[in-house]
Amino acid sequence: MLDILSNKTFVIGIPTINRWDILQNTMHSYLQDFPGTYFAIVDNGHQGIKEHFDNHARVIVYTHK
Repeated sequence: MLDILSNKTFVIGIPTINRWDILQNTMHSYLQDFPGTYFAIVDNGHQGIKEHFDNHARVIVYTHK
């Protein structure tokens, strides 16, 4: 993550709790519409969002413990 910040890359933070149904479609659109942007998702609902983005370099998922 430090490499992302040191390169002055634009990052959008998205907090979510139990709304994977909406976030899934939104992220699909965002990833196409904003090709140079990284996304930091905070999963407060333990929805398993991280597994959906494990292989995506532009999405960082934090899970509240």
